[in-house]
Amino acid sequence: MKAKTTTATTTADTKVGLAEFFKISWWSLKFVFGIQPFYSSVRLFTSSAMRLVPIANTLLFAKSIDALTQGIKTSAGLEIMYPYIAASIGLNVVGTILDFTNSYIMMALRNTTQPKIRQALYTKVYELGIQTLEQPEIQNQLHRANDYLSQVLS
Repeated sequence: MKAKTTTATTTADTKVGLAEFFKISWWSLKFVFGIQPFYSSVRLFTSSAMRLVPIANTLLFAKSIDALTQGIKTSAGLEIMYPYIAASIGLNVVGTILDFTNSYIMMALRNTTQPKIRQALYTKVYELGIQTLEQPEIQNQLHRANDYLSQVLS
């Protein structure tokens, strides 16, 4: 005779739907922007600009190939490539500066927001009351939230 097994579905086992994912992401973005608006804005700008650097590099490479083929047809020499090489070097320098700035801003965001995020968690737990902490499901969710707090800015 087979033993009947039952599985209990907890909130940790449920999957997050697309709408709920966007709702959580939007809340997280507003929360971090509320804590540190300057660093968050600079981070948003630098990470967006960093995504444009490879596109600009590809466009510059295509233009330089066009110029090279045109120079071969007209026997202009390699002097026609100098502006494209300079632009490529300049673009890569800008990309490196954006990368360093983004890394610094991310470090500053982590250092300045983590204490405030923890403080918000403890404030919420205080509002819930001590009797709520005695429930195993709430304790499990609190433990999981505490583990994932460090990943808010990752």
